[in-house]
Amino acid sequence: MFHSEKMTPDESISILVSHQEALQLSETQKKRWYGKKILCLVTVEKVELIEPMVFARQKKIDDWLNLEHIKQVTPEGNPSEFKSVRLNK
Repeated sequence: MFHSEKMTPDESISILVSHQEALQLSETQKKRWYGKKILCLVTVEKVELIEPMVFARQKKIDDWLNLEHIKQVTPEGNPSEFKSVRLNK
């Protein structure tokens, strides 16, 4: 695991380039991640293929979904069954 402090864009690019073999970033992903101020890289072992989940993408959705349990997103991908998930504060 690698978690950076605040970096310059050049430092960020250098780190991603040095980890490219493991990351295998596409050109589109490089455009998105090169130059970020903070990076967290995590190695994952024993990866298993799972059935992809499909859901109705909402306008203000980020790259992350906060879920208490993965079953909150229906595996069938039926948008009418998708539960609106918010963190309870």
